[in-house]
Amino acid sequence: MADERSSPDSYITRREADQMRAELRETRNWVERIDTQGTRNSGVTEARVIDQGGDIGELKAELRTHLDEHKRVTDALIQASAEERARGGRDRADHRKWVIATAFGALGVVAGWAGVLYEVMHSRGH
Repeated sequence: MADERSSPDSYITRREADQMRAELRETRNWVERIDTQGTRNSGVTEARVIDQGGDIGELKAELRTHLDEHKRVTDALIQASAEERARGGRDRADHRKWVIATAFGALGVVAGWAGVLYEVMHSRGH
């Protein structure tokens, strides 16, 4: 039964909701007629009200199930997004460290070659 409730086929359609509203309006009209005409057919009205009350209870339970499922999925997506952002931040920090280390390494090589070039230029001139 739990699998049946969570399947997309078990969702209430707009048409079904409109039918329920129409039945509730009709029941309300019957109750108003009883107030004006007396208690004729009150047993039928009572049975209809009880039946619709059960339907409403089922719809509320179904809605609660779907809302719980929606919240679970939404929470999972939010958690996955937060983890992805954290992972992306770590990756960017690692990338910056590599760029800085490479820049300092290149600077050291250039400084070394500049020193050698300086010595060569000064040794030829004297």
